[in-house]
Amino acid sequence: MKSSAYNKEFGKERTKPGFFAGILGFVIKISPKIGPLKAMKFKPPTPDAEKLFTESFDTVIVHYSGNLHQLDADHFLLTNIDFDTGSKTALGEYPLTDKTYEELVIRLKEKNFSHLNAPLKENILTFYSSNDASTSVTGTDGQDKQKFDEALASLKDVQPQ
Repeated sequence: MKSSAYNKEFGKERTKPGFFAGILGFVIKISPKIGPLKAMKFKPPTPDAEKLFTESFDTVIVHYSGNLHQLDADHFLLTNIDFDTGSKTALGEYPLTDKTYEELVIRLKEKNFSHLNAPLKENILTFYSSNDASTSVTGTDGQDKQKFDEALASLKDVQPQ
């Protein structure tokens, strides 16, 4: 990419390397590529490697374009799975998910549920309907548990915008 094209797309403002980084780069550039620096020697890709790269790049573009078209469709639906475990998202299934839902409920309450919509409310209530939510709160102190209980009770009464 030419400098003018780069500057047009991303702007001229950027952090340039400092003095030490420039000296270090120069030393590495002129050093013979033997011993530990052998890994830094440039090796042009083979024709097979170039072909694999081009094919993988084309595949990514095709899949990405397909996903973008799917986003525009009215029937787009994300499955509610935990990407860390691959299992369906459920209370008690994964502690990090539990904690994230708790933080979400508390933050929604702190913002007076201004960002709450009907699908989000339904998702949260479904998540906490599977078990007794009050026994599964991961907060360690009583204040966090009380804050969460109040937020969840308020969420049940709120009508989403």
